[in-house]
Amino acid sequence: MNMTDAELFYNSFNSEQVYAAKRQRWSIEASQSPYQPAEAEKHARERLHSWLLDHIPMPTITNPYQYVQNVRLERERKVTVQTQDGLGVTTPLLNGEEHISFPISKSAAPDLNIFQIYMSDAPMSSRLAIIRDIQLNYVLQDKPKLHDIVVKTLNKLNFTDEAWRT
Repeated sequence: MNMTDAELFYNSFNSEQVYAAKRQRWSIEASQSPYQPAEAEKHARERLHSWLLDHIPMPTITNPYQYVQNVRLERERKVTVQTQDGLGVTTPLLNGEEHISFPISKSAAPDLNIFQIYMSDAPMSSRLAIIRDIQLNYVLQDKPKLHDIVVKTLNKLNFTDEAWRT
């Protein structure tokens, strides 16, 4: 789907008809654009597409729009803590736990002392949600102290791969 309907992953459409109309318009615009992929790039994409189809079993998705809508609805049912990017966190809250929010925005850096305490005491799902919100709002490499707290928290939660990548 990502090779044929990638727009479904990073756009929101009110209906399947709106999606079809946008897709048709984008196709026309792409064909009229002076920026066409080079023959080598087209060939490389075709080879990659063929290789994927030959080596990785992929389901046939007859209606990509509906498929993505169903996946989104299923994920929404599993979300325990909402995040600013709309994806949410599916890690369940344990019995007796309640989500503790921590405000994050691009316009105001968090108080790092309070944030450090929060990252030690908040439920796991709340900590994961705030990490996602931080990554949405900040470039962590530009905020070394915030970066360190996030990486330490990820390691403490046994998300070592994610900590390393962060």
